[in-house]
Amino acid sequence: RLIAYLLREFAGVADLTVEPPIEMPLEGIYHPDAPGTKVFETLESYLKWYKTSGHLKDASWVGLLAYNTLKTNDNMVEVAVIRQLEKQGLNVVCTIGYPADEMFQRYLLTEGGNPQVDIIISLMFSHPKEKSIKLLADANIPIIRAISLYNRIEEWEDSSQGVESFQLASQIFLPELSGLIEPIVVGGKRIFFDERTGVKITERVAVNERIEKLVRRTKSWLKLKNLSNNKKKIAVLYYNHHTGKQNIGASYLDLFASLQMVLESLKGAGYFLGKDISLTKEILQDLIVMQGRNISTKAPGELEKLVKGGKIVLVPVKQYKEWYSDLPQDFRKTVEEKWGSVDETTLMTWTDKGKKKKYIVIPGLNFGNLFLGPQPTRGWLEESDHLYHDITLPPHHQYLAFYLWLKHELKVDAVIHFGKHGTLEWTPGKQVGLSENCAPDVLMQDIPDIYPYLMDDVGEGLQAKRRGYGVIIDHMIPAIKMSGLYKEYAKINELIPLYEQSKNQTPAVAEKYKEEILNLAGELGIGKDIGMELDKEHFDDLLDSLHDYIAEIRGQSMPYGLHVLGVSLKGEGLISMVTAMLGVETDIPSIQEIVSHILEVDWKKIKKHPGKHIKEAEKIEIVCEILLTKVILEKMPSEKAFSETLGRNYASASPKEKGWLKEIIERGIDYSEKLGQCDQEIKSILNGLNAGYILPGPGNDPIRAPEALPTGRNFYGFNPEKIPTRAAWKVGKKLADDLIEGYLKKNGRYPHKTALVLWATETLRHHGVMESKALYLMGAKPVWDGRGYVKGVELIPESELKRPRIDILVSASGLYRDVFPIQIGLIDDAVQLVIKAEKEKYENFVRLHTLEAEQVFREKGYSEKEAAEFASYRISGAPNQGYGTGLNEAIPASGTWEKEDKLADLYINRMNYAYGRNVWGKKSKDAFKQALKGTDMVVHSRSTNLFGVLDDFYQYMGGLAMAVRNVSGKTPELYVSDAKDPSSPRMVNFAKYMGLETRARYFNPKWITGMKEHGYSGAREMAKFVEHLWGWQVTTPKEVSKEMWEQAYQVYVEDKYGMELKEFFEKNSPHALQSITARMMEVERKGYQKFDKKLLQKVAADYIASVVTRGMACCEHTCNNIALNQFAANILSIPGLVSPSTMLKFQNQVKLTTGIDVKTPDWVKEAEEKEAGAWTAPGEVKKEAGSKKLEDVKGYEMKEKKDETATELPTSGISLVAILIVLGIVAIMGRGLWKGMKRQ
Repeated sequence: RLIAYLLREFAGVADLTVEPPIEMPLEGIYHPDAPGTKVFETLESYLKWYKTSGHLKDASWVGLLAYNTLKTNDNMVEVAVIRQLEKQGLNVVCTIGYPADEMFQRYLLTEGGNPQVDIIISLMFSHPKEKSIKLLADANIPIIRAISLYNRIEEWEDSSQGVESFQLASQIFLPELSGLIEPIVVGGKRIFFDERTGVKITERVAVNERIEKLVRRTKSWLKLKNLSNNKKKIAVLYYNHHTGKQNIGASYLDLFASLQMVLESLKGAGYFLGKDISLTKEILQDLIVMQGRNISTKAPGELEKLVKGGKIVLVPVKQYKEWYSDLPQDFRKTVEEKWGSVDETTLMTWTDKGKKKKYIVIPGLNFGNLFLGPQPTRGWLEESDHLYHDITLPPHHQYLAFYLWLKHELKVDAVIHFGKHGTLEWTPGKQVGLSENCAPDVLMQDIPDIYPYLMDDVGEGLQAKRRGYGVIIDHMIPAIKMSGLYKEYAKINELIPLYEQSKNQTPAVAEKYKEEILNLAGELGIGKDIGMELDKEHFDDLLDSLHDYIAEIRGQSMPYGLHVLGVSLKGEGLISMVTAMLGVETDIPSIQEIVSHILEVDWKKIKKHPGKHIKEAEKIEIVCEILLTKVILEKMPSEKAFSETLGRNYASASPKEKGWLKEIIERGIDYSEKLGQCDQEIKSILNGLNAGYILPGPGNDPIRAPEALPTGRNFYGFNPEKIPTRAAWKVGKKLADDLIEGYLKKNGRYPHKTALVLWATETLRHHGVMESKALYLMGAKPVWDGRGYVKGVELIPESELKRPRIDILVSASGLYRDVFPIQIGLIDDAVQLVIKAEKEKYENFVRLHTLEAEQVFREKGYSEKEAAEFASYRISGAPNQGYGTGLNEAIPASGTWEKEDKLADLYINRMNYAYGRNVWGKKSKDAFKQALKGTDMVVHSRSTNLFGVLDDFYQYMGGLAMAVRNVSGKTPELYVSDAKDPSSPRMVNFAKYMGLETRARYFNPKWITGMKEHGYSGAREMAKFVEHLWGWQVTTPKEVSKEMWEQAYQVYVEDKYGMELKEFFEKNSPHALQSITARMMEVERKGYQKFDKKLLQKVAADYIASVVTRGMACCEHTCNNIALNQFAANILSIPGLVSPSTMLKFQNQVKLTTGIDVKTPDWVKEAEEKEAGAWTAPGEVKKEAGSKKLEDVKGYEMKEKKDETATELPTSGISLVAILIVLGIVAIMGRGLWKGMKRQ
C-alpha cells in the first residue's frame, strides 16, 4: 500500500487505487500465521483462532514475551522461536508490547486470573521488579531468559566473552532481578550491503541451533512440571573434587545431615526412594565413603576395591563412544587434544581382564528413582603435565560419561548440585551466553539444574546461574558468634591487670607476672602478629598492643558449626546471630552503642582501646544478649524487657535513645523471624523440582546486608554499572590513605607500586572499595551521572592529591573478568590517563615504570608500538575460558613439586594474560614479569564474617606474593582490606589478620565444639584449616611460624584442651586426622619448618598406625605422594617406636593402594626374622624416642610394582564395624568355641 501511494503521489501514476494504511497494533498476541495484522487484542480471540487454525496440540502451553518489532519487520527471532516450539509439539502464546508485567497480566492470564501458560520464555530484558515477581510467584511458573544480542552473531561466535561487557547489565543482570533463569542466546544482528542499492542493512537473525537448545530445555522443565513425583528421576550430586576419604562435602554445609533432610522431604512429597529403609546421616555417610567417592589414578588398588564391591555403575566404553559421537565435533576435538581417545584414558576406568572389556566407573548410590553420586574430579592432578603445562582443560572422558550416563541411561528428570560449589560451571567456554561447543552447555544438555548455594558467595553463584544453567536456592550460613577468650588467652588477659596493679607496689611480683605473660605470648607466637619483639626491655611498650590484640581476638566473629539445609537457628545461636547483625552501625548506632549510651558508658572509647576496657565491653554485650533473649525467645513485650534489663537507666534515657533502642529491637525481631524461615530452603528445592518459580532476592553476608534474608531464594548480584558506588569510593579512598600512611611510616618512603587482588564475590559485597583503592592510588577517580551510574574516570589534580601517583598491578580472578568487565575497562582507562600525566612536584610512578618497561621491551626486540603497549598493561589474570591460578591444585599435591620455582612458574604462566579496554586475554608473560618487579605491597579484601584468609585466598594473594618474590627476590608486604564490619573498615597487616583468625577460630575450643556437632563434615573443616595453613606456608613462608604448626599439633593431635578429639576423629572421620598428620610431616619433609624430633616421631607413628588400621585417605598428599610415605617410614628408623608388624602392614597397605613399595628400615627385617612376625596391636606406639638424626635416614629409593587387589578394610562408621563383629562371632560359634570362651 505504501508503494502504491508513493507511485501515485511522486511517480505520476494517477490511476492507481491506494488502499488505506493498516494500523499496526502497539501490543497484543502475535502469531506469524495469523491473518491481517497477525496480532490479537485478547487472549480469548487468540485461543479461538489457535484452535480453529489447526495449531492446537494436546500439550503444554509456552508464553513468549517479546518487544513489538512488527513495525520494522524485524521479528525473525520471534518467528523462529515460535516455529521451533510448535515443531517440538508445544502450544505458544507470544505477546508483543511493553512493559513485561502488563503483557503477562493482560494476555497470559485467563479471565479467572489463572495462567494460560505453563512456562515463559522472555526476550525482554526489563521486567518491572515488584510487579513481575508477584505475578510470577502467584502463577508459580519458571521464566527462561532468551537473549537477542545487540551485536553481530559472528562476533558472538568468535568471542570468548559471549555476551559483551556493554550488554551484561541489560541482557543478564536486569532479568536476574526478576528471577529469570538459564540465559541462552537465540539471536543477534546481521549486517550486509544490498547488492542492488549498496545500502548497508542491519537485521535481526535467529541462531537456530541455540533456539533448538532453548526449546529442548523448555520441554524438560515442562516434563518436570507435568510428571507425578513418584515417577521423577533425580540425581543429587555432591563434591569430592580433591580426592580423599575425608574430603566429601560442600562449603559450610553439613552434607550428610542436609542430604537426610532433603531425602526425607522428597520421600514425604511422594518421590520413590526404593525400599522402606531409614536413610540416616550415619548410613548415608558410611555408604558414600565406601562406594560414592572419586579415586585418583595414583590409587589403583582403591579403584579395584571399589569395583570389586560390585555396587557402582560400570559404563561400557562402547556405549560411551555412541553417546560421545553425538557431541559437537569441535568440542570433541578439544577433548581429544588434551585427553586422547577414551581407549587411552585411565582416569576412573577399569578393565575386566577376563572379558577384556574396558569400563568407565561411575561411583554412587541408587535409592529407587534417586541417584546420589560425586561430581567427577576435573583431572588436573591425574597427569601432572596438565597441571603444569595446560592453561585450560576440557572435561575428561569420565566427566563426560558421568553426565551423559545421567541423561541417556539413568534418564534423570533433574539434577541437584548440592551446595557450593561444583566444577561444571568452571569448565571452558564463553563467559556467558554459551554456544554448543562450550563445555557447561555440553555437559548439562537439557537437564534442569536445581542448585542449593551458600548465600554469602553471590559471585560464584552467578557463575552457576549463568554458565551452569543452575536455579539457585540460597541457603543460610552457620550462626556467627563472638570468639571470646579461652585458656592461654584468658590467662594473659587476667595477668595483664595484675601486672599493672603490682608493678609500682610489689615489683618482684610484677616481674613474675611479666615473665609469665612473655612466656605465654612467646609460646603462642603472638609477637609476629603484633609486629613487636617479646622481651622484658620493651615490655611496657608492647603491653598495650598485646592487650588490644587479646581484646581483638575476643571480639572476632566466627562461624559456629555448619548449616543443615532447612534447619533454622534457634536459642543461643539465633541470639548470637541477631546480635552480630545489630552490631553493625547503619542509619542508627549499633545495639552495643545504644545500650552503652543508656548505661552511660563510652562505647567509642571501648572500641578505640579495647584492651583497657574488656570488662566494660563484656557487660554491654551481656546486657544486649539478655535484652534480645527476652524479646525474641521469651516473647516479652519490648517495654517490659527494657525496664527489667536497664532499670532506672532506661527510665532516665533521652527520647532519642529510647527511639533508637525501640527501633534496633524491632529490627532484631524482624531479623529473627527471617532467620527462622530456613524451612523455605527445602520448600524451594521441592518447588524447583516441580518447575515452579523461585523468588529472587539479593545475596550477601546477612550481617553486612540483612536484606539478603530470608533464604531459599534465587539470589542476584549488584548492578555492575554502578560500581564503584559513591559510598564505596569514600571508603576505598580512606583505606588507600591509611595504607600509604602506614607504609610511609614504616619504610620512610612512599610505596612505588601496589598489587591488588580483585574478586567478583568481594566486589559484590563491598560494591567497589578495592576498585576505588586502585583508582585513588594512581590519583584518579570515578565520574558518576545523576542516577549513580559510573560514566568514566578522571585525574585528580596533583595539587589536590599532594603525593606521588602510585603504580598498581591488578590481579583479577577469572570470575571477576566474567562478571566485571566494565570495571576492568574503567581501571585501564585510568592507567592510560595517568601514564600520559607529566610529573610535576611529585613523582608519577605509573608513568615512570611505563617508560622504564618500554626501554626493557625495546632491548628485547619488541617494536616501538609493541613496547609501548606491553609496558602499559596493569591488569592480568587467567586466559579466556580459564579460571584459577592452579596453585589450589598444585600446592596440596606436594608430591608433584619440590621447589617453589615450579609453583611460581605455574602462577606466572596461568596469570600473565593482559586485560583492558583494548586488550582481552592477551598472553603477555614478559609484560607481567616486568609489572611484578618492584611491587612493595599486595592487598586483598575480606568483606564477610564467614570466610577468612585461611581459604583459597592463598592461591591469589599468596601466589601473587610468591610471583613477586620469584621475580624480585623479595616478598612484598601483605595487607588485608578488612570490611567485615562495613561501618568500621580498616587495613590490617596480613600476619595479624591471619593470627586473629587462627586464634579466634581454629585453635578455639568454641569453634571446635561447633564443628564437632557436625561429625564428618566438621572434621573435614578441621582438616581444611591445616591444608589452607599449608597453602600460606608455601606461598609466604615467613608469614607462618613454627609456633602456629606446633599449636595445630597440640590442639588436633595431642588434644591439649581435652576435647576428646581422638575419639571424635575415630568415630566420624579417621582419615581427616590422617590427612592432618600427613601434612604436618610434609611441612618438615619440604624443609619449611624444623620440628622437635619427638613430636615428629609421634606424628609419623600416628600416621602409620592410621594407614594400617583404616587404610589410606588417598588425598593429594598421601596416595599421590609416595615420597611422604617413605619419609614417614624413615622417621621411625629407630627400633622401639612401632612394632615390626605395624611397619610391615604399613608397607603392604601402601603397596596395595598405590602399587609402589615403601622401603622399611633395616631393623624391621631383623626383628621380623627374630620374632617371626609377632603381631603388636595396630596403632600402638611407644613413647620413647631414639637418638638417630632424621637427616641420616632421608631419601630411600622407591620402586614401582604391579597393581594388586587390596582386601576390604573398614572405611568408616559404626555400621561396617558392627557387620565385621557379627561375622567374627558367627565364625567363632561355627567352631564350637563360644561356650568355652564364656567359661574362660
